Amino acid sequence: MMKQKIISAHKLTKIYKHPSGNVTVLKDTEFHAFKKESVAITGESGRGKTTLLYLLAGLDSADSGSIELNGTRIDMLSERKMAVFRSEEIGFIFQHHFLLSDLDALSNALLPLRITKQLNETSIERIKNLFEKLGLSQRMTHKPHELSGGERQRVAVIRALANNPSIIFADEPTGSLDKENALHLEEILFDLVREHSTTLIISTHSSRLAEHSERIVRIEDISGVR
Repeated sequence: MMKQKIISAHKLTKIYKHPSGNVTVLKDTEFHAFKKESVAITGESGRGKTTLLYLLAGLDSADSGSIELNGTRIDMLSERKMAVFRSEEIGFIFQHHFLLSDLDALSNALLPLRITKQLNETSIERIKNLFEKLGLSQRMTHKPHELSGGERQRVAVIRALANNPSIIFADEPTGSLDKENALHLEEILFDLVREHSTTLIISTHSSRLAEHSERIVRIEDISGVR
């Protein structure tokens, strides 16, 4: 059976404008991923890995080019429509957890469901089951400052999965963790996306993390910038 693309980017160009001169990070970049596929974007720092991830997730806009995600041209959406689309279709794991300090772990994980008005007994129970699966059932009422770095990042993974997204983007998800916690998070992340049949796109410096993925793309090969 032919694989079906979930995301396709065509001729993406991104230029950062500075008083000292413009910097082209991506030029005519092409990228795609299939449904249920895991893809690692690797390469040197400053070459555009995070920029590409932010463009693909609709967190930033390209200067030119197109992006189609699950049949929708997201580069054509207004900011409001993009925000709605992102809350329904996309999960994002940042290098730093970005949990809200005044909310406990469970409330942080439930935020996407509050935004999309999908918060109910069934969805809350599903999130609690994820906490149990990730060894955090005793930490649901703890605030972020009461959690370890590894625990905070696991809560961030649960939050990314909360709305059952069709695709998850992860920007250096293990970059701020020690080796033991990084290994644990890698196993958890890939197990969960397989279980939920979710596409996963990662930007990473870690060769070990990249090797977990089904496909590796070097940013230097697609950025169009030399």
